Amino acid sequence: DKHAITVAVTLEPNLPPLYADRDGLQQVFLNLINNSVDAMSQGGQIEITTRLDRHARVAELVFRDSGTGIDPRALDHLFEPMWTTKDSGSGFGLAIAHEIMVEHGGQIEAIGGQQQGAAFRLTLPLPSTNVVASAQREEVMTDVA
Repeated sequence: DKHAITVAVTLEPNLPPLYADRDGLQQVFLNLINNSVDAMSQGGQIEITTRLDRHARVAELVFRDSGTGIDPRALDHLFEPMWTTKDSGSGFGLAIAHEIMVEHGGQIEAIGGQQQGAAFRLTLPLPSTNVVASAQREEVMTDVA
């Protein structure tokens, strides 16, 4: 099919568990994927990668597509409510995504310099080692019970 969209996912194997609102993050991911699909009417590719940045103590997720890209003049407005470049867009998708990421102590930003397509980098703070150890103990206790 000439309008097919392929999705390539590359996951960091050593990424620790993240403590986050699953529904909220799902909303962020869906908003980004829907924008990618809208920008690729002739088909294309979406790449989703995760990476661990131990120095910055964050998990990084990058959503990249081969669509029409982001107009450089739009970069300053992407996360404003009711701001859109789409004929049928509400202008709330990226504003909501930004709000959800901030609520998680994270960030979302458009990555500039794309030859083609758009890319967004999301960062989420890693849990402290005490939180991870506590959660692992709790998980073991749950498994035993």
